[in-house]
Amino acid sequence: MRSRSNSGVKLDNYARTLQQTILCHQRSPVCTIKSASNIHNCDFSNNNVYCILSVWALSLAYRKNADRDEDKAKAYELEQSVVKLMRGLLQCTIRQVQTNNISHSVIYFGMLERGDKTNKGIPEINAPEALDGLKLFSVKDGPESVVHSLADDIQHCQSILSSLLPRASASKEVDDWVLSTISYPAFAVEDIDIVNITKEEIISKLQGRYGCWRFLRDGHKTPQGDPNRLYNESSELKLFENIECEWPLEALDSILIRGNNGLRLVPELYSVPPDKVDEEYANPHTVDRVPVGKCPLKLGQSLYILGNLLAEGFLAAGEIDPLNRRLFTVPKPDVVVQVSLLAENDEIKQPPQILSHIYARLGELRVENMRQIAVNVTACLLF
Repeated sequence: MRSRSNSGVKLDNYARTLQQTILCHQRSPVCTIKSASNIHNCDFSNNNVYCILSVWALSLAYRKNADRDEDKAKAYELEQSVVKLMRGLLQCTIRQVQTNNISHSVIYFGMLERGDKTNKGIPEINAPEALDGLKLFSVKDGPESVVHSLADDIQHCQSILSSLLPRASASKEVDDWVLSTISYPAFAVEDIDIVNITKEEIISKLQGRYGCWRFLRDGHKTPQGDPNRLYNESSELKLFENIECEWPLEALDSILIRGNNGLRLVPELYSVPPDKVDEEYANPHTVDRVPVGKCPLKLGQSLYILGNLLAEGFLAAGEIDPLNRRLFTVPKPDVVVQVSLLAENDEIKQPPQILSHIYARLGELRVENMRQIAVNVTACLLF
């Protein structure tokens, strides 16, 4: 019997982690990832999308690095889990929006969210993105399963997004979740200057030793916050300044928690201990924080697995970004349109000087009018 390769052993370890932290929460017959608490529908949808990413990525890794038939079988099993999860999520989304027009529900996904900075449930515009060319079920489906967005809707979302960034919304100066809009998985911003400004704003204002604050003066699960209320008064926000909880995003190896089964788990967030609040007020980012909330946070655990698959070479960036959206900010050469005018016979051939004048004139006109202009010029030459 052929021995297991080192890459196969590592993938099996990731599969075990995935099964015990994420897939074990898959609900039947709904086929979505169950949350540990009663969360808002928007949060439910977002969390499920990010949880499904790791299942999909691991299926790609098994398919790419298979050295046994059982690896191909695991890849197929994970692929079917992805299909079931996405279909379940789609059904839940349809129920939420009360419509069968999926395109209408996803064009403005993330644009109008319920919950301002005080978390009172007030709707406000958040950094939006438009989806176009999304296949709802799998890459093997036909064109009838593809979601299309109108060009005007896409441009409308792009205009709002560009005008908002680096702000996340009217009440939030900047939000760490904007990273998922300007980078993986959305890559929704094509202007590299806006991308760099937004990243710098997040790093300079939100980054700490254990991760990032969600946004400035975020009172969620801080020692000064009231756990019996879902919202905060505007006058209370000052209490949360410099003691905001940090959500793990990067450099995770040093802050992971070892579970009873030996798995490395990503906690929900790190909070300032109640007896260290005054010290943290005086010297931000100096107090050792403690993990609080859910452990693991399924969303964070999923991204951790996905990141490891990339870092260890099991997957390439292009494999988890099949539309190459990450290349949108790369400078592209100018499009050059060349027009050639052909005379029907020798009698209507024109001197080169006249043709060069026509070429120069065509170059000054808008590209979309060139075809009609060429038809008109040809008609003039013929008649």
